[in-house]
Amino acid sequence: MMREATNERSLRRTLLLASACTLAAMHTVRCAAQPPLQFDVASIKPAPPGYGNTTMKFEPGGRFRATGAPLNALIQLAYGVKDFQVRGRPKWADSESYETYDVVAQPAAGVTLNRDQWKVAIQALLADRFKLKFHRETKDLPIYSLVVGRNGPKLTRNIDAPGPGATIGSGQLKGSKISMSLLADLLAQLLDRTVRDDTGISGDFDVKLNWDPGQTADMDGPSIFTALQEQLGLKLNAQKGPVEILVIDSAERPSGN
Repeated sequence: MMREATNERSLRRTLLLASACTLAAMHTVRCAAQPPLQFDVASIKPAPPGYGNTTMKFEPGGRFRATGAPLNALIQLAYGVKDFQVRGRPKWADSESYETYDVVAQPAAGVTLNRDQWKVAIQALLADRFKLKFHRETKDLPIYSLVVGRNGPKLTRNIDAPGPGATIGSGQLKGSKISMSLLADLLAQLLDRTVRDDTGISGDFDVKLNWDPGQTADMDGPSIFTALQEQLGLKLNAQKGPVEILVIDSAERPSGN
């Protein structure tokens, strides 16, 4: 169980002093203190052996639930990074048989968190229960630049359709109300490499992309690179650029409930 933090580390990771202040007419400042951005109650248990799927979702009422989640997946969600940006994982979290966990976490009664606040709460959970410590580095690594192809874009503008949302399957990406920066982020997940949006295109679009998942480079078959050019009129240029890396200094198996 997690209660309001009293140690310095947790104080740094939560916004205990966040306030919403209004300047009154008589130069009086009124502040409404906000609740700590951390979970009040959290259960972390080893996932059943052989559980192959990882799901992580935010449920109505403020509950966060994850099933079959490895430490790396929780870090990616909490800090907005991708797998290739996390280095230094301990062996129990970075082997072929890495350990996974079922997590149920709930904020205090009456507290409502938005998605960004949930991330801060998950960060506090990782620090408290996994004893996660890390530092950030910036490295010059291979990246892709997403640009407009030679013949111009082939994009369908979103007109009042719901979104944003996307599904990624084997050789297929389908999205609704997708900006170019979000498309770049989705491509980064597929290619395990940072993709920078250099298209200069604004607005939201409905996208559908199909390719041969067996092709990982622009060869004879319909690779994702070829599909981008033929179906969306976009192109990926390989280059180098700065990439932020999260380096784990230490982490422990989670403490009991």
